[in-house]
Amino acid sequence: MSIKIPELGFDSPGKTYNVGNVASILGAVIQVSIKSGSLQNASVGLGQYFVGNAPAAAVTLASLIFFWGGGIYDDAWKNGFPPDARKNNIGHLFSVAGATLLASGLALLSVADPIAEGSAILGGALHAGGKLGSVVDPQRDSFYKMLPLMSRVPTFAAAAYDVCSNVSKYHPGSPEAWLLSILPMTYMLCSLIWARGDIMLMPEGRAKNVLGRLFRAPQLQGSPSQP
Repeated sequence: MSIKIPELGFDSPGKTYNVGNVASILGAVIQVSIKSGSLQNASVGLGQYFVGNAPAAAVTLASLIFFWGGGIYDDAWKNGFPPDARKNNIGHLFSVAGATLLASGLALLSVADPIAEGSAILGGALHAGGKLGSVVDPQRDSFYKMLPLMSRVPTFAAAAYDVCSNVSKYHPGSPEAWLLSILPMTYMLCSLIWARGDIMLMPEGRAKNVLGRLFRAPQLQGSPSQP
């Protein structure tokens, strides 16, 4: 069986998710590299960031799971609506595993920061719960599909709080304030990108119609039209 490398784009839920997944990793690489000041220090810093301890490795593994899961979603929806149900559910299960690992890793990395720790736990619970619910209780799919979208709120809020804290700690015009804000600002952007993917996966209805217009999420091929 051939292995398909996950793709990026905005025309399907999986590709959209993976744009955010790649952007989140690039944001971390850029911030750590600039802060390190030299190539040698950057390599050490990146190693510490991605696999320096068990929680960091869990977050990195979660990112890889999300990325591969995005490819599975893309394959499930390649022919438009309705998706391949089996592959779509496999994508959901990849998301459950990724969200659980990510929340656990971030919570352990943030024990000294109650806001970051709380947002990681809440976001992970909403995300994993929604994706798992869509698999085990498809009759309530409309409800469960809202939970991953809601999980973006604590992620966005915690990242915005970090940016505000950095700006207030340093002078607003200080390069240090914005250097430390590269990653949280990236997460704010990624949260919006991931939310767009969540909306594309939602069942047709008024909520999807309104949110789809707000996030400019395209209607997937074959989906029932909504007024």
